[in-house]
Amino acid sequence: MHQPSLFLFKIKKVNKMNAEMLNFKENVDEWIKEIRRDVSHFKDVSGIVSENIENTEHNYELIKELRMEIEELKHELNAMKIIQIASIRAQMKEEEISNESKL
Repeated sequence: MHQPSLFLFKIKKVNKMNAEMLNFKENVDEWIKEIRRDVSHFKDVSGIVSENIENTEHNYELIKELRMEIEELKHELNAMKIIQIASIRAQMKEEEISNESKL
């Protein structure tokens, strides 16, 4: 008499274990899918990071070129100041000579 109830108990236990195992398998499948999605996102991120690195390097190159141009403009401006000072001095000498000759 105890045998059939023990047998039914074992069957229920096995069925419960099978259901738990199936649930566990489904959960593992979901975890794997989620991990694959995350890895896929990381692959996309590496492309974005690489593009950002290239853009940053390009920006640094542009900044370097602009600094060089600014330095050139500074030199040209200083040259123009010297020319202007020399011109003003020459003009002042001419005026002095002209004033002296009038006297």
